[in-house]
Amino acid sequence: RDMGMVSSAIYRYFASRDELLTRLIVESYDRLGEAAQAADTAVRNRADHAARWRAVARAIRAWALANPAEYALLFGTPVPGYAAPQDTIGPASRYTAVLLGLLAEMHAAGNRPKGTVPTRMRADI
Repeated sequence: RDMGMVSSAIYRYFASRDELLTRLIVESYDRLGEAAQAADTAVRNRADHAARWRAVARAIRAWALANPAEYALLFGTPVPGYAAPQDTIGPASRYTAVLLGLLAEMHAAGNRPKGTVPTRMRADI
């Protein structure tokens, strides 16, 4: 309606509800991934892993706050009857790849977490 068309007209552009959802999900994950990558890239001191982690985390949070409907689509209650196809895996991995890449760099540089892993979390490692 905001686009000046009836809701059923959307199916001129998408074959089904699932195709529309997939497109929305892929585009949302891509935007989230872009925000995470841009935040990491913006930190000039590449060796300052803590600053990079904070920048990425803040960018993800800022994206979520600025895009609540997209955030809910990605991380909220699943849409009944919808099974995400393989097309969503790559885009869904973008923001986590930034974080995991940063963790790998931290590990390679010898940065280890201080303290111990809580007992209840050890089984997940």
